[in-house]
Amino acid sequence: MRPGRSNSETMGRHGPRLGNTYYIMRHGQSEANIGRYICSSPAVGLDSCGLTPEGVRQAREAAVKHLEGKARLVVCSSDFLRARQTAEAVAGSVRVEEIIHTPLLRERFFGTYDGGDDTLYHEVWRADSGNPYNEEAGVESPAAVRRRALAAVRECECRYAERTILLVSHGDILQILFASFLGLPPDRHREIEPITNAEIRRIIPADDLRLKELET
Repeated sequence: MRPGRSNSETMGRHGPRLGNTYYIMRHGQSEANIGRYICSSPAVGLDSCGLTPEGVRQAREAAVKHLEGKARLVVCSSDFLRARQTAEAVAGSVRVEEIIHTPLLRERFFGTYDGGDDTLYHEVWRADSGNPYNEEAGVESPAAVRRRALAAVRECECRYAERTILLVSHGDILQILFASFLGLPPDRHREIEPITNAEIRRIIPADDLRLKELET
C-alpha cells in the first residue's frame, strides 16, 4: 500500500491541499430511526441500534449508484454498529480496498437526551444556533464535534494518498463536517440540507483556510 503523504507535503502556502477525494455517507435506516429515539451513547451504539433490512438495502443501492467504478476506494467508518453495518454493505456491493473503523466518526453525544424521543434533536439544534460551544443538557458541542471530524480527515490524509475515501458516519457529525468544508462555522450546520439515511455526498473544501485544524 502506498503510504499517505506527510503533513508538510500536503500543505500549500494558504493551508492544506487534500491528497484524497472525500465522500460522506450517513448510515442506512437503523432500529433507532424506526423507533424514533436517540442512540448516541457508545455504551449502547457500539453493539445495538443496528440497521434494519431496509437500511441494508439503502446502503447497497447507494453504493452501486454513487461508488461503482471508483478506483482505490477506502471506507473509513464510525465504530457504532449501524455505521459498521453500512460500511459492510458498501463493501459487499462495490470494490473496496480497505475498511477502517474509528471512534472519531461516532455519533454526536446528546447528553441527557440520549435514549429520549428524537423530537429532542430540535431542542439541541435550537441551542446550537449562534453558539458553537453549546453543551446544554450535557450534549457534545458543535465545536468539539467539528474538531474530531476534522481529526478523522487528518488521519486519512496522513495514512493515504490519491484514494477515494468514503466517511461513513451519523447525521450531526456529517452536517458539521460538511459545514466546515463549505466554510461555515459549526453552529450553522442546520442551514445545510439534512443528510438522509444512506445518502452519499462528495465534499470539497471551498476555502483551505477554513481547515486549519488539518495542520496540527
